[in-house]
Amino acid sequence: MKLLRVGVKFCGNCNPHLDCPKLLEKLIQKAKDVHFVYWFQASFDVLLILSGCPVDCASRPDFNGPTVVVSGKMVDRVPVPENLLLDHILGAFERLKEG
Repeated sequence: MKLLRVGVKFCGNCNPHLDCPKLLEKLIQKAKDVHFVYWFQASFDVLLILSGCPVDCASRPDFNGPTVVVSGKMVDRVPVPENLLLDHILGAFERLKEG
């Protein structure tokens, strides 16, 4: 099983509809084959943007690889019920791992 390295970038959390740090904690607990790093600390395979609201104002670092964007209760611009956010994000990671 390939370990996926995910760089995490947070928004400024000025209008949170979603607790992004708590969401990341849950992702870390549930995603056993994913290694999360802060986007500025190390190289990574996938960039995860965590924006607390639908405005999605988080700046994007220079990265040419795949990106998964959570903006409020949306994953990659698709509305998702809050109780299914984890599954949708993990599903996006799985699809990226499969290539």
